Amino acid sequence: MDNGSEVFAKLPNPNAGPAHFSVASEVATHELVRSNNLVEAEYIIEEKAPGVRLGSVWNRWPRQLKLQLITQVVDIENKLTTITFDKHGCIYFKEDLRSLVGKAEDIRTQTVGSDVLERFSLGPLTTNELWSGSRRNMNLDRGPWKDAFEYTRAVGHNEMMWIKACVSNAGSVSC
Repeated sequence: MDNGSEVFAKLPNPNAGPAHFSVASEVATHELVRSNNLVEAEYIIEEKAPGVRLGSVWNRWPRQLKLQLITQVVDIENKLTTITFDKHGCIYFKEDLRSLVGKAEDIRTQTVGSDVLERFSLGPLTTNELWSGSRRNMNLDRGPWKDAFEYTRAVGHNEMMWIKACVSNAGSVSC
């Protein structure tokens, strides 16, 4: 950059699911973590960090310094795992989700303030199993789901739909 800072671009991995859903969900997840982070520490570093790779100095670090770093990482992970949602799905910005699937529902949770959550919604999973090959164009139930039963039922229903599609398209390479 002109000011000497360095950045990098992250391209979506095709194995992660459809690019538009994967990117939209990752960006919204980063923003939610940033918005709900009292210490304002980033969970995923997007700007290139100056210095040396941790792996190249780890063995020379004193035990106490290693413990401090591990404690910081565990604290961040703990904050992420204590957020409970009322549904199972991926996090999106509401406006992105509306443009992708036509609707966006409010997220409800007791662990994050409603002022933070008003910009976000839960939407479809980006897992490759729901989007690869012939499944990409199928009208599958990709979420979000209100509970484990709804999720499990959707998995079974999606598989039955895929099998029926493959039987009717016998010999298709995508099945």
